[in-house]
Amino acid sequence: MNYEWLDFLRKEYAKLTDLHYCTIKRKIVYTFLANLGYEKEYFKEIENTGYIDIFASDFSSKNKIIIRALEGNSKIGNDVFEHFVNTLFNSQIDWGIVCNGKDFILVNSKIDGEYEHKKVLQFNLRFTSTEDYLEYFSFNSIFKSKVTNYFLYLMQFKSYKLRESNKISSWISYESVLLNFFKYMAEKKHYRELEHIDYNDFKEFITYEIDLKKKEEKRYAQSIHTIFNKFAYIKGFYDTLIKNGVISNNPFDLLSNEKKLEGIEYIEENEEFEPLQEDEINKILSYYENYQDSERNKLIFLLCLYAGLSRGEIRNLQEENIDLEKKYLCVGEKTVPLSEGIAQKLKDYIISIKDDADFSGFVFYSNYSKYKSGPLSENAINNIIKGYSKYFVYPLPIERQKQITPEFLKKSLVKRMFKNKFTIEEILKLTDLELSTIARYIATSEIKDKTNLDKMLKFHPYKDFF
Repeated sequence: MNYEWLDFLRKEYAKLTDLHYCTIKRKIVYTFLANLGYEKEYFKEIENTGYIDIFASDFSSKNKIIIRALEGNSKIGNDVFEHFVNTLFNSQIDWGIVCNGKDFILVNSKIDGEYEHKKVLQFNLRFTSTEDYLEYFSFNSIFKSKVTNYFLYLMQFKSYKLRESNKISSWISYESVLLNFFKYMAEKKHYRELEHIDYNDFKEFITYEIDLKKKEEKRYAQSIHTIFNKFAYIKGFYDTLIKNGVISNNPFDLLSNEKKLEGIEYIEENEEFEPLQEDEINKILSYYENYQDSERNKLIFLLCLYAGLSRGEIRNLQEENIDLEKKYLCVGEKTVPLSEGIAQKLKDYIISIKDDADFSGFVFYSNYSKYKSGPLSENAINNIIKGYSKYFVYPLPIERQKQITPEFLKKSLVKRMFKNKFTIEEILKLTDLELSTIARYIATSEIKDKTNLDKMLKFHPYKDFF
């Protein structure tokens, strides 16, 4: 889809001096809707205090959606959002878009869950990085091709996962894989009901990801562990929807490991590895001095090394997640205590960016025009960690450089923490890794060597019988 019209819309919004909802509707919302396939001749408008509702449909009047235009200076807070969802429910209309001219939220009132879980997709006029999902706001994607339903089911799954554990981390672990899979399905395939998607679609998705990396001239292959993980996330998605009565069949059930790997290019994964050493860390930090954004890059590297943060966690880190007085940062449901040194580095860095016109709350934000003010992309973070450069020679051997990713830094952290007498429970809490994953990074022999049986006689659960 061509989004050149968005540049016009951004300029129109920047020129606005009157932010009344009627102005927002006329100058912004009409253009937005027209370019996404909504026909004005089928609009019916109802004006209320502080907003106007546009009831949109097509010639059949079967496909209905409500678009609510708010004042331009209104925040789409919980109360505003809940009121809109109730309007949809009372009107017996499933789909809606609530907007203030800058933020657009696609809503489905039928999602089973809290109000906030009924948000299907979000678009921000200021952040071009959110354009990737704008197509699914279109009339065609919602009502004709119906590919937007993939994201509806994804948010329904999120609602169920949060209901199960009330921890955002339970959703984050699935998020990237499921978003990429359903975006692939929406772009490359016609919409099919979930039960008609099968393993061949998964295999083509993995192959597509590999081919994409190759076209970007990146040496890339999926490890067996990565393939199994992605498969498990998709199977888990189906299992959850079956458990809650949304669907009745899981096409990803009862497949052997051999079948999961059939026809996919993969590499054997050797978990024996040498953790990052102090001299290597010093060389990498010195290497970052070559860059214009050296302090930012060093901080990203150190946060991955210190707290095992993932690309997604680094990308979404905001100033409000960091308490420099109490010295901790919050990532999802995880609270990480900060050392004096890294707390001071964060403080100095945040002070240095506060007056930047592009600073919008994200600690690590992009300066490039297409993504200006939005969070750094995961690809950019990966390149920072790997130290890719056309101009400077990396200080470590090329084979070692290929190893260094956010995941490798987390693996190094786990191995070194265990060596430094952290318990498995403490490592699990800090890293948010699954126990099975931690067990892959720490050899069974290492665990046995650090374990004694002094408690055997005193705390044995069945000691009364012996």
